Amino acid sequence: MFSNLQRAALAALLPAALFTAAHAQTIIEDGHIDLVPGYDAASGTWSFTSEYSGGSQTPGGGYLHHNVADVIYFVSDNSESTQGGGKITSPGGFLGTQAGDPLWIIPQVQDFGVPWLGTGGYDASGFDFTINFVDFRGPEDGMLALWTTGSFGAPTWLVSSDTGIQPAPNSLTVATTTHTHYNWGFTRPGLYEVDVTLSALIGGVQQTSEVFTLKLAISERPAVVPEPATVATLVGGVSLLLAFSTRRRFRHGA
Repeated sequence: MFSNLQRAALAALLPAALFTAAHAQTIIEDGHIDLVPGYDAASGTWSFTSEYSGGSQTPGGGYLHHNVADVIYFVSDNSESTQGGGKITSPGGFLGTQAGDPLWIIPQVQDFGVPWLGTGGYDASGFDFTINFVDFRGPEDGMLALWTTGSFGAPTWLVSSDTGIQPAPNSLTVATTTHTHYNWGFTRPGLYEVDVTLSALIGGVQQTSEVFTLKLAISERPAVVPEPATVATLVGGVSLLLAFSTRRRFRHGA
């Protein structure tokens, strides 16, 4: 039986599940991806676009563009490492992990077979944007962080789901014409749904967008709900989500 809190959570999640089922999801598991914030001053609308190239979905070259709502980034076990060892070494004490603990890392430098996820300031508006990390839903005890690695290996923490361990501003700056890649680290397999907002100085006023959601499936290939999906199937899926997924907020001002 669900508690009142769980029933409320189910009611809140069901519309999102229905929306997901009604929109085909593109699974991206390799290639070069830039997340591009945008704003159309004429219509007053925001956009957050996934620009894809150089992977298995573009064998002839060129680019594919998707709304981030329509994409799941699949990070396979090609990215798996361990704290203090393995193919890629993460910063010591990453989010409280101990030596030998498993980690999944999208590296700052491209590793073929893993989606190389960064940001690009390519929007025609010419605005400088900030991507603000708001909260995320993910596997129980799962944590995530973004950081860059300097010339001497020292990490600069940008996003951390536990700022008590790794202080971070929990935002990314995307200046016009810039192109940046980061290390993305995850401590548990499963689906991470990361809510972000975009902000920019527009007409001399700081403005903020609606919420956009990035979806990253770690180790476990996502199952896309076939269309049309039944409400019964969706309710069952959301019930599982309540059992295995927890929601956490990013703290700002660290």
